Amino acid sequence: MKKSNENEKKRVWGKNISINDTQEFFEKRIEKHLPHRYNYVMYQDDNPELAIERDRYEKAKFINWLNIKSNSRVLDIGCGVGRWADTIAPMISDGDYIGVDFSYSLLGLAKEVFKSNSNCHFYQGSFQELKQVLKKNNQQKLYNSILINGVLMYINDDDIEKCLSNAKEYMAPGGVIYIKESVGVGERLTLNKFYSKEMKAEYSAIYRDIEQYSEIFSRIFDEKSGFSVLNSGHTWETQYSNRKETSSYFWIIKFQG
Repeated sequence: MKKSNENEKKRVWGKNISINDTQEFFEKRIEKHLPHRYNYVMYQDDNPELAIERDRYEKAKFINWLNIKSNSRVLDIGCGVGRWADTIAPMISDGDYIGVDFSYSLLGLAKEVFKSNSNCHFYQGSFQELKQVLKKNNQQKLYNSILINGVLMYINDDDIEKCLSNAKEYMAPGGVIYIKESVGVGERLTLNKFYSKEMKAEYSAIYRDIEQYSEIFSRIFDEKSGFSVLNSGHTWETQYSNRKETSSYFWIIKFQG
């Protein structure tokens, strides 16, 4: 009972606190030998097939919004194991897919899958280091589509607006930013080194509520600088939702240029 009470104290409601153990969590997670590589980033360890079903549903729902053409340049921030690259790579025969992630282990899986694909490139670095990573690898170019998928929950308040501002600098006129994120239901929830029985590991995450994200996006992606939210809403249909305190939400943001 004592351990359970201690774990509950690691659930912080409403307050803005920082987390700092995300990279360590993912490097250790790769040791679990999960049934599908998507499970490393979409979780559902006790129901691995749900992650696969969610992946299919998400891609079918959003791929047309990304407006991918054969010559598109796509930047995937927090690309993980290359989950979206599986779908995008075959669509860009004359374009490029650039994946950036801070986990060496996750990138290792992605690189192995796409080792023979000259259109896909994977680079190690955090969201905070995006500019340095792209510059180092001669990829400081404009992108037609930018994906920020399940990343912001690991970015502290002190960094989030700078990260998003840096990302939008690489947006090509007419391009689209796709953001999908886990959010707190009704109130911000931070898990700070919380032990998950499902994953059998401690992890940390910031589940901001929808209103908080809306306020952040209104400052970063404002109409004066050519941005507008084309669509937003809950990601999953009811059958794919299995959490009470958190939910998945998306935003499709257009840059008119």
